Amino acid sequence: MCEALSGYCTGPEIIRVPRALIPGQLGARPWTPEEENELRAFAVAKTHRKVVAKHLGRTQGAVEARMARLGLLIPRTRRAPG
Repeated sequence: MCEALSGYCTGPEIIRVPRALIPGQLGARPWTPEEENELRAFAVAKTHRKVVAKHLGRTQGAVEARMARLGLLIPRTRRAPG
């Protein structure tokens, strides 16, 4: 066990952290069928992903990842130069 005052550690210490505080997928909130249906409706309406993210209380990256997984994401095209 680690001794905080002495500054050395004699073995591993397990620290438990609430799942909600873990960044990335481990702490992610699962998508509900209702949210996925809303996502489909937004995709059909071609609503900007930033607006969708705010409405659903998710990050834009989460929205884009879920849209890609559901086959709703159309790859962005680059404009031709000039």
